[in-house]
Amino acid sequence: MHGEKLKLKIISLFCLLFVPACTLETEEQNGKIIFLSGEVSVNNRKAEPGGIIKSGDTVKTGQNASCEIVFSDKSVIKIYENTETILDVPEQRIHLKIGAIASVIKKLSDEDHRYTIKTPTSVAGVRGTIFVINTRDENDSYICVCNGTVDISDSDGKNKKSV
Repeated sequence: MHGEKLKLKIISLFCLLFVPACTLETEEQNGKIIFLSGEVSVNNRKAEPGGIIKSGDTVKTGQNASCEIVFSDKSVIKIYENTETILDVPEQRIHLKIGAIASVIKKLSDEDHRYTIKTPTSVAGVRGTIFVINTRDENDSYICVCNGTVDISDSDGKNKKSV
């Protein structure tokens, strides 16, 4: 009986010391909704200001709706109306199914490290850039680079071009 109490104390101590540290590390990799207007959902649930965006979450906006998400590196994306996107936060990838997003991406120092935006027709590799990307349908994407450089290729990763 005394041995079981000791085991319980050790397990409790482990949980107190290590579980919060794991939770903090995970929270740093998430995004946070800092603004929203209109109908916005995360995984088909109503989104709220201050809501956490985790890797794999699907964010959808309705007519006349938008939201802004900030990440731990202070990069921000704005998701415009009638948009559906899936965010892979730790890998810094965004899958834009349809609609439009604008991004202000913090300059990344590692040459091999970049945000990647995938649409049905293109892939954009981003490093330290302000840009807008709009996917109108499965055959048409529009990219406007406001500052910096975006490396673009077709959806197969061929026909690369810097804009």
